[in-house]
Amino acid sequence: MNHYNVLNKKVSACNSLKERPTPSVSEPWLTDLPEKNQRAVFLVVNEIAMARCYKQEEVSYTMALINYTAETGDSSYLDDWINTKKNYLQTDTVLLLRKLDRAKIYELSERENLFFPFNPFTIPLSK
Repeated sequence: MNHYNVLNKKVSACNSLKERPTPSVSEPWLTDLPEKNQRAVFLVVNEIAMARCYKQEEVSYTMALINYTAETGDSSYLDDWINTKKNYLQTDTVLLLRKLDRAKIYELSERENLFFPFNPFTIPLSK
């Protein structure tokens, strides 16, 4: 199985973890935020969890692309990969997240109930 298939299989497995019960979160700094900001934090925390879940396979695939490019001079696959890794967040979400404490967001991502991928849209928000 090539590196791409291995990565795809792992991403699918990580996505299936989102089916687990919705974790509950009660961090005062988070619950004090407006709902839109809370949702943005959960989106980012889930992205951290996803990246953590398939990191090893992603590194292997990236290295295979780099090696292929070095051997053949064909950078098209690597260029496509780089384009898929670009930030997909909307500008207003990025601006909103810049105002928040990144250390707190990362700390939140390390919590046991948020360490693995989850569905960020099913977590109840505090009002």
